[in-house]
Amino acid sequence: MYTAYTRVSEIYEAQLKDIANAKRSIFLEQYILESLEEGEIGRQYVDLLIQKAKEGVHVECILDAQGAFSLYMSSKLFKELTAAGCNIFFYKTLGTTHLINPVRLILRDHRKFLIIDDEITWIGGAVIGERFMNWKDFMMRFTDPTIANVSSKEFRNQVLRLQDKLSLLAPLETISSEHHLSGNAPGIGNRFCYEEITHAIMRAQKSVVMVTPYFAPPFKLERVLRRRLKTGLSITLITPAVSDKWIANIVRERFFDTFLRRGLKVQYVPGMLHAKIVLVDDEWVTFGSTNLDPLSLIFNHELNMVSTNAEVLSEVRKAISFYLKGARLHTAKDCTYRSYGFFTRCLASVIRYLV
Repeated sequence: MYTAYTRVSEIYEAQLKDIANAKRSIFLEQYILESLEEGEIGRQYVDLLIQKAKEGVHVECILDAQGAFSLYMSSKLFKELTAAGCNIFFYKTLGTTHLINPVRLILRDHRKFLIIDDEITWIGGAVIGERFMNWKDFMMRFTDPTIANVSSKEFRNQVLRLQDKLSLLAPLETISSEHHLSGNAPGIGNRFCYEEITHAIMRAQKSVVMVTPYFAPPFKLERVLRRRLKTGLSITLITPAVSDKWIANIVRERFFDTFLRRGLKVQYVPGMLHAKIVLVDDEWVTFGSTNLDPLSLIFNHELNMVSTNAEVLSEVRKAISFYLKGARLHTAKDCTYRSYGFFTRCLASVIRYLV
C-alpha cells in the first residue's frame, strides 16, 4: 500500500509504468519537466500522456512555466498535447509583468504530484529531466483510493487557484487519523506546512531528523531550532556534501557556523540528495516538495504528506538509512564560513532568501 522510492531513475520507471497502465484519469503536477528531445525522459512522459489521452484517458497537467520552460516555449509539443485532449495549465506564465516586478519570478509552483485513476498517488520531491537521473530523492507511492480521492480534489482545487476561482489556500482536507496533506502558498496565512514543521519540532521529545538538499531556515524556524538545540534535543540534518546550487552551499555555512557549535549533527551525503523529509520522534513525518529554505517555506506553492502511519514511518526510516550509506559527519571545525571574506559573508546574508 505504501512504497518509498529513493533513486530518481527508479521513480521515473515506476511512474511511467503507472501512467501506461492508467484507464480513467491522470493528474500530473510538476515543477520541472525538461529533456524533451526524442528518447529523453521528459519526452517519454509527454509522449505517454499524449498516447493515453488519445486512448480516452482524462489527462490534466499543472506545470510551472519557468520549470517547464522548454515545453512552455514549444508550440509544437503543446499543440500535440492539447490536440490529443490533454488539459495543460501553466503557473505564472512569463511576460512583461516579470520585467515590471521581478519578484514574481521567485513565486513558483514547486509541487510534485501524480494521481492515477483515483487509486494511485505519488507525493515527493522528484523533478523530471535527464540531468536528475542519478540523483537520490524521495517519492512515496500510495495505493489507497481514499488518499487518491482527496489528492484528486486537491489537484482540482489547485487548478481553480490558478484560474483565480478559489482563494490561495485553506487547511487541506484530512485523509484519515494517520494521514493528511499539508501545503504552502505565497502570502501570509497560507504557510500551513511551515507552521506544521515548526510546531512538530517544538513538540519533539526525543529527536528530529531533517533531510533537505538546501538548508537556509527562515527566521521562525531558525529560532525554533536554536531553542530546541539549547534544550538538548537531538537534531540531525542529512544533506548533500555538495548540492547542485553553489549559492546554497555558501548560504548553509552561515547557519552551520552557529548550529554546529550548539549541537546540530550534520551528515554529508555523497552525490546529489534532493529528498525533503522531517521525521520527529520516529512517530511523525512529513515529506513532499518542501525544502527547508525561504523559497519553499514562504514564497512557493508546496505540497507535503503528513503521516503517523507505522508502515509509512518504516519506509521513511529505510530511506534515511539508504541516504546515510557513505555519509560523513560535518563538524564545527569543518565549517568554512569564518574563512569567507567580508563580501562573501554579506552575500550569504542577503541571498539567504533566494536559495
